[in-house]
Amino acid sequence: MDINKKLSYINFVKANIEKDILNIKNESIDILFTLAVIEHLSNPKLYLLEIKRILKP
Repeated sequence: MDINKKLSYINFVKANIEKDILNIKNESIDILFTLAVIEHLSNPKLYLLEIKRILKP
């Protein structure tokens, strides 16, 4: 099942935070869901800064 077809009003982005360049505007995301991520990253600070950048205040 292609989730993008079922929920066309939601934009899903699957990315590798350490390898992919996120082409997401500053403060443009309402909700961010990650699961079991931070403890596996080589640079968790970079991850947290990117989350801070893209999430709406």
